[in-house]
Amino acid sequence: MPGRYSLEIWGPPSDPAVIEAIPSSQCPDGGIVRPLIASKLDDQDPDWSAQVQSLRAVLGAPHNHNLLPPQFIFATLREIGGDVLQWHSGSQLMAAGLRLTALKAGSRQHLICYHLSPAGQATGLTQADLLPPSSRLLPDNPVQLYDGAGKHAWADPAVLETVDGITYGRPSVSDAGEVRQLQSSIWQAEDIYLYPNYLHDPAFGAVRSLVARREDHVVGFLLGFLHHGPSGLLPPIITPSPGTIILESLILGVHPDYRTQQIAFHLKRIQAAQTREMGIQYIQWVVDPLQYRNARLNLGRLGAASGQFLRDYLPFRNALNQVHASRVRLIWPLNSMAVRQALQSTQRPVLNLENMPHVGVVNEGLDHVRLDLSQDWLAVEIPDNWEHMQSTNLALAQQWRNMTDEVLDHYLGSGEGQYLLTHTGHRKGKVYLMLERVRSEVVNRYRLFQA
Repeated sequence: MPGRYSLEIWGPPSDPAVIEAIPSSQCPDGGIVRPLIASKLDDQDPDWSAQVQSLRAVLGAPHNHNLLPPQFIFATLREIGGDVLQWHSGSQLMAAGLRLTALKAGSRQHLICYHLSPAGQATGLTQADLLPPSSRLLPDNPVQLYDGAGKHAWADPAVLETVDGITYGRPSVSDAGEVRQLQSSIWQAEDIYLYPNYLHDPAFGAVRSLVARREDHVVGFLLGFLHHGPSGLLPPIITPSPGTIILESLILGVHPDYRTQQIAFHLKRIQAAQTREMGIQYIQWVVDPLQYRNARLNLGRLGAASGQFLRDYLPFRNALNQVHASRVRLIWPLNSMAVRQALQSTQRPVLNLENMPHVGVVNEGLDHVRLDLSQDWLAVEIPDNWEHMQSTNLALAQQWRNMTDEVLDHYLGSGEGQYLLTHTGHRKGKVYLMLERVRSEVVNRYRLFQA
């Protein structure tokens, strides 16, 4: 007969003092009272990644499509203030899950997306069993549990906007399935790297998502997680302070047949409006600095900026990432002059180096790389065909990645004498990332307006 569970304690399952504090007794039906203990994995433990891999294996990875993908777990979760949780009975793993940040009526909550282990399923463990030890483990804010393996359905949401025949809004249940298919198509990614459908459920309060539809088919999507803002992305005067709720915009995709219709821009514009309505002033995301078309959108059309380089950031390879996936983290201060002006403009500002005689040119292709420049503006040449280069000349692509890694790691930062990535540029058929030296006029452009 399955044992009953006492839910009166919480703490590390390996703590003898906790285990010994529970008296052994018998239930009326003969079952043994066994404590269910909730605990966090220590993300500073050198074995953290191995422990997470072990938990995922117990939960059915890589074949369990309800698990969040490894690039989220290993590259994003800790940065957005999340944790890996586990529930044990004695030495038996009963469930595991992720703690995320959620908002309900403007108040912060812990949202725990959990999955029962085979032992937890066999015992018939329920949310009612998991909630008390979880609340005791996380007493600072209310806890909401979400069953990642459940059957999820929600009402069709209203259309928010229609622009040039494309409708924009929250995803329906059927849209969620199409989003997953579109992820696979764009990135030619294995199932293990795709985000699960239930993230689009309005009840999953840690996520904000949007879709673009054309004739009832999803042609674009946008997905982001709430979290506490880190420091150090921009000069301190304009950086979100620790504990600030911001939005991490994780993934944006547009069907290749629709990439000339400004769908990505409108998804981001609507995302910004919704985020402001929530009282959140910052959105951030990571991008490949060698994707020039994306840089034009993010820096010029949207007005985002970057002061943080992330070498070899994402742990995967796919059609768009044939070499190691270095990234820059962009931050979007929604109520700043830079973002206001960018969103009000109908153009995509691209600087012409012919009109900038004092710009410092960091490199000429792969040659003449300069790491000793100090002009107010620097120009870093990048390929204009990065996707094609990766698919046709992998060795050359690797050289470009190595060179730009060195350059961005050297120059990019938020301190005095460092540079922010703020624009794109062009000259004589070549394309550039444009860096501005950190100084007061640049800082003021990205500072939030006071209400």
